[in-house]
Amino acid sequence: MNNARAEFDIGPLSWVKGEIDLALERAGAELRTHAQTPDDGAHLRTARALLHQAHGALAVVGLAGIIEFSLAIERLLAAIEQGQVTDGNAA
Repeated sequence: MNNARAEFDIGPLSWVKGEIDLALERAGAELRTHAQTPDDGAHLRTARALLHQAHGALAVVGLAGIIEFSLAIERLLAAIEQGQVTDGNAA
């Protein structure tokens, strides 16, 4: 069986998994707080920074699909922060 799943070395992922999990957990908490106080952009900025941290750890591992997904979420949060996209919680 010669497929990408069989060839993927999970060693590097195991080295950064804790960092990724923590950053995503903290980003989720910041987004929940932002949903309660949408006028305070600090929580949204912090969530975006934490997501960027997780994105960096994912880049080290080289998981292309999830890297693109996390980058898209990071871009969405930046667009909300800059007022380019309406934040449904702020309406």
